[in-house]
Order: sequence, then structure tokens, then C-alpha cells
Amino acid sequence: MRISKTTAESIAKSLLEHKQKDINSLNQEIKDCVTEYYESLIPKNVLTFHKNYPGWIRETSCVSIKSGIFNFQMFDLSRKLPQIQMTSTITGVDSQFLKALEKLTMKRSKLTSGLRELRDDTISTLLSLGTTKRVSEVFPEAAKFLPAEGSTMTKALAVNIEALRKRIA
Repeated sequence: MRISKTTAESIAKSLLEHKQKDINSLNQEIKDCVTEYYESLIPKNVLTFHKNYPGWIRETSCVSIKSGIFNFQMFDLSRKLPQIQMTSTITGVDSQFLKALEKLTMKRSKLTSGLRELRDDTISTLLSLGTTKRVSEVFPEAAKFLPAEGSTMTKALAVNIEALRKRIA
């Protein structure tokens, strides 16, 4: 049976799941790093008040950093914290924090682009193999993610042919 683009994408996603987990883990590390730094900027009495009276202070779940290579770049926080300014923009950021954050974001960027390239190459390979039989023979790692014969792989048309004829006419 032929390998469709959707099937190839699904197989590639399954094959590269462990790489996506690495990126997700790095994203969480970035969130934690930014959250820790942002929390250090908030006065302790404000944090205590926020903890005791959570609905009385405007909260934020993301901040913008304007310093170094980050020109108003938004970062998610691990948890909601009191908003320091109306815009939640951090300026005049500590250089040690900037270096650590830059290192993490560069690593994430490399991993993300590498994953995208690997995903595209995997999809191209699967499509070029063409059939489930060839995938099973040549790329056995991917064969275990092939759908069961006739299950999700269908020969049904994606578009109603009658509606298409009316639009063409």
C-alpha cells in the first residue's frame, strides 16, 4: 500500500518523539530560568501579599526581555507571578543571567532547526520509498509505526468530486 504524506508525517513524528522531548525539556528549563530571575526582581513583601491575596495583584505568565540579543522577546514563566510593570518588560538585565539565557535559547534554536531538518528528511525518505512493503524492507525502524493494513490509510477522496466538478464548470 502507498505511503501518504499524512502517514509519512505521522511516522516521522513518532520516530522523532524523543528529540521533541529534549526540546520540551529545554523549553521548561528556559521557563524556569526566566521565572527564577523575574521572581528575584519582585520585592519579598509583594510576593507574600500575592501569595496571601492572589486576586488582588495583577499577574503575568510571560515577560518581555529588552537587553542584549533579546529585543522585547517574550518568554513564558513556569507559574503566574505579580506583574512588575504594566508591560512586564524587563530592562537592564544582569549580564550573567543574559549569558545563561542566551546559551539556552541558542541551544534550543539549534535543536529545533535540527529536528525540523531531520523531520523533513525522514518524511522525504518515507515518501520516496513509496510503499509500506519498501518501508518495512529498507527502513525497519519506521515499519513499527506503519498503520495496520487498511486502518487509517484510505483510498477515499479528500474532496467531494461532485462539488469540485460544479466549481470547475
